[in-house]
Amino acid sequence: MHFVPEDPGPLPEDIVPALRGPAGERGVSALVATVVGERLRNQATATCLAEYESEHGSFTEAELRAAADMWDRAEQKEKRWRAGG
Repeated sequence: MHFVPEDPGPLPEDIVPALRGPAGERGVSALVATVVGERLRNQATATCLAEYESEHGSFTEAELRAAADMWDRAEQKEKRWRAGG
């Protein structure tokens, strides 16, 4: 079990039933932990990118296009991996 510095309290009653289906056998707590972890990683990434741009200037269109292409390739690779191939 991980240390949680502040108990966020229970989820609103109307949200929990909607989460049970997507949560599956892992349970609502595991789903919430996964989503929160993803959100924190996304925020950290945005912060890093903003810091980089503040030091080095905005990304060029070519750099953004190259990053988008790389992301697309990574997503395709993950889809093949999840499909077992």
